[in-house]
Amino acid sequence: MRVSVFPWESRQEYPATDHQVVSGSVISAQFYRYCFAHACDRRVRTRMDPRIRIILKLIEEQHGNFGPSLTTTSKLLGLSQIRLQRLFKLGVGTTLSQHLRETKMARAAQLVQCWNIPIKEVAHRCGYDDVSNFYRDFRRVHGTTPRELRARQLVSN
Repeated sequence: MRVSVFPWESRQEYPATDHQVVSGSVISAQFYRYCFAHACDRRVRTRMDPRIRIILKLIEEQHGNFGPSLTTTSKLLGLSQIRLQRLFKLGVGTTLSQHLRETKMARAAQLVQCWNIPIKEVAHRCGYDDVSNFYRDFRRVHGTTPRELRARQLVSN
């Protein structure tokens, strides 16, 4: 018996198994059902592709530390990389990398306000291994460095 993993893919069928193997990683069928159920919430009345809502939900739950690469993500969703990028930009209004950066920097701004967390630790929690890259992206998004933002917050309190 063959069943479709994604309801929107009526033409493409996969063998009925409990797991789907993509690029050497095993993804459970429960994961697909969970993501699709959250992506297709009837209360959300947008014309956004459900696959993009899946990605947005995962990014939201992981605070911008989205693990899978673009290649793996596109294979999981049954799209080419270019098609995934176009659908994301069409649905969200920004590219996937810009959205990830903005999500990470929103979390970083919250963490920077906690004066007892070192900036290096904030960078690490936001998924940056190199603090200079963290500073560059933080300045690009917020227009100031994390240290300056923290200093301004301490002065205003």
